[in-house]
Amino acid sequence: MKKVIGFVILILAGVSSVRAQEKGLPEEKCIVYLQNGKQVTNVTLWQLKGNILEYEKGGSLHDLAVEKITSIRCGDLEYEAANDTLVKRTGDGMAAAGGSQMEMTTTNLQAVLTPESALITSVPLPAEVASPELYYRMGKADGKKYYNGTGAFISGLLTAPLIIVPPIIAAVPPSSPGDHNPNESLYYSNENYNLGFKKAAHGKKAVKVLEGLGAFVLAMTLTGMMVDQ
Repeated sequence: MKKVIGFVILILAGVSSVRAQEKGLPEEKCIVYLQNGKQVTNVTLWQLKGNILEYEKGGSLHDLAVEKITSIRCGDLEYEAANDTLVKRTGDGMAAAGGSQMEMTTTNLQAVLTPESALITSVPLPAEVASPELYYRMGKADGKKYYNGTGAFISGLLTAPLIIVPPIIAAVPPSSPGDHNPNESLYYSNENYNLGFKKAAHGKKAVKVLEGLGAFVLAMTLTGMMVDQ
């Protein structure tokens, strides 16, 4: 029984590794400067989820509200907190964290400084802000919101005894635009939106499979403890 549990834990670790750093964020170590004057050093920026920054430090992931951040320095790159999101400062202007360079005009200022969740809209984006990166971020936001993951949880729970099957299920990206997605047409017509949606939905699916697998392990462990008594 102990060997089985140990092997399953290794599988859980493998499934959890499916999550990856958000495209466009720097890989080098960063220093996060907080509003209270403190610093968080030696961190790797992982994901920007709405107004929450996810970063890696010491081998584990942590969440931090953008409103608590003053700025972030990653080597030669510098980010500033503005309107509950991070803005990258460059020699020519500013750009959304993880995004492509954009000129700071009145037309596109709101698109640059708005959290990605605000980009969810069934109305096509204006041509001047409809960059591939913004469609990608829009797809990621929709993937997190509209991919349910219930089926993935049940699959992880029911296939847990087969050991190798849950990781295989977790490794396959979802193939549908989710439930009640107002931007379903973009899933099929826009490559960048599709890529962003699948990345976010795939990460969510892997977590749901992991949760189902974990529920099975917990149930088996409790059953074994009851039998041993």
